[in-house]
Amino acid sequence: MRVRILVVLAAVISSIACGSSSPTSPEGPSVSTPPVAPAATPTPAPLTPAAVAGTWTLFTVDGAPLPVVISQFGDTKIELLSDTLTIVANGTSTERAQSRFTAGARVETDTTVEDGTFTIEGSAVHFVGKSGQRRTATLNGTLLIASVEGKSWVFRKG
Repeated sequence: MRVRILVVLAAVISSIACGSSSPTSPEGPSVSTPPVAPAATPTPAPLTPAAVAGTWTLFTVDGAPLPVVISQFGDTKIELLSDTLTIVANGTSTERAQSRFTAGARVETDTTVEDGTFTIEGSAVHFVGKSGQRRTATLNGTLLIASVEGKSWVFRKG
């Protein structure tokens, strides 16, 4: 009798560990589920001029909010007060920046406007100003990030 119980227990344990080879179970026929393919990573839509068109406002330079000191030597410094980049879907752009120059007690503000064009290559937006100034920016979600003289300029749309 003990041998019979051990054989039955071994068969039960074996069927639990290895799975039943029987196509039916007490609940009815077993149904095999086909393997589920992993979800495909969506391919981002190609960047278009219409996707970057709009008014972009600079809000940080290397993580610091505006106004930001761009250069300083002694009591002479240049600060960037604001910068707005207007991009048109036809491939043109206009950048308008306001800066402040301070030398001792002398303080002057100036507005600079640079018209230009842009092209798109992959996720990069290449800007060329009429003065020959060149910059490359990358669209990252709702941010346009440009490297300017080794610093990270981050623009927000709107």
